Amino acid sequence: MPLSDAEIRAGARKKAKGRKSDGGGLFIQDWRYWRMMYTFAGKQKTLSFGVYPDVSLQEAREKRAEAKKLLALGVDPGEEKKRRKEEAKQSVTGARTFESVAREWLEEDNRTHKVRAVTEKRKRYILEHYLVPSIGPIAFSSLTRPMLKTLPVLRELEKDGKAETVRRVVKMIQAVCRFAVRDGIRDDDPSFFLHECFVRPEVTHRAAILEEGRFQELIVALHRYTTEVPALYYALQLMPMLFTRNSELCNAEWQEIDLDACVWTIPAIRTKMNRPFVIPLPEQAQQIFRELQAISRRGRYVFESQRSKTGHIRIESLSIALRNLGFSGEEMTVHGFRASAASFLGSKFSYPTDIIEAALSHVPRVPLGNTYIRTDYPEERKKMYQVWADYLDTLRGRPVL
Repeated sequence: MPLSDAEIRAGARKKAKGRKSDGGGLFIQDWRYWRMMYTFAGKQKTLSFGVYPDVSLQEAREKRAEAKKLLALGVDPGEEKKRRKEEAKQSVTGARTFESVAREWLEEDNRTHKVRAVTEKRKRYILEHYLVPSIGPIAFSSLTRPMLKTLPVLRELEKDGKAETVRRVVKMIQAVCRFAVRDGIRDDDPSFFLHECFVRPEVTHRAAILEEGRFQELIVALHRYTTEVPALYYALQLMPMLFTRNSELCNAEWQEIDLDACVWTIPAIRTKMNRPFVIPLPEQAQQIFRELQAISRRGRYVFESQRSKTGHIRIESLSIALRNLGFSGEEMTVHGFRASAASFLGSKFSYPTDIIEAALSHVPRVPLGNTYIRTDYPEERKKMYQVWADYLDTLRGRPVL
């Protein structure tokens, strides 16, 4: 039976104990405290509406009606109340939320470091998918170490065995916190040591063929591969020959190729090390690029594909080709061509490690210091690429050009 004002006044005067229901989940506890019981996502919860007589019966009923509207929309009224309280606090104190600070950091990071499009996309996904929904509305000044350490989204990812995703999310939280300290948004870093609170991902090496007989079978199979996409065939020939990173090859643009100078210059924005990388093209690679020019529409991309939304072949297409040729992911990956080339160039042709590392676009450090070695060994690499391309020809049974 619904409550009445007279009944509540009488109970309040007597300071009676107990719970009295008004229906619809609304009740008054000890004739003072307005509460509402409700169920959300299968869990029973309680919502507080204030204290009588500061909150009248009519006002409590209005709050109940509002809560039921939110439930009908699939919104937890308890969480919505917390969100509004935080917004009100921020409007009074001028506090900045984690989301606003994180977006400032991301904008500055993209501008100052000139990150690759794929890197920016990955960072933005982490921000929008994991951080904004979990701690986005929270005032940055309210962040604490215990709060971050027990962040549900991180614990759920860890429970699902996604240690690498946890590492990336934690890394972003720490970057945003360092940015906040640097800009005086807060004095301390609540994310300090956060990376030590979670299981670290295991370092795994992507499969690569390091036995010459099996590697020869792979090179022969790639040469005989048939496909309705010519760009895919040529990419499969160039991948073992130039052993670039997957995205660097698939996203190659014609403006990067200079056949007069016999070089392919990958701009800094497309390289992992954020610096331009020049590949001296062996004669076989030059011939492949000329053949591609003859059959392409000469659009933006070298390895164009009308089937792909990006306009160029996808890395997955290279992987699928390897599987179709009988080379499983446990035996060989597209990235594995880099390891195969490095292994044979060192063991079979005795090239120095520094020259091989330069060809892999790695940046070795000087021992006992943080200074980078500043030579890319252009002449040495030019000769090495040609020796390697000639070797691949001999594996296929073709005469050396």
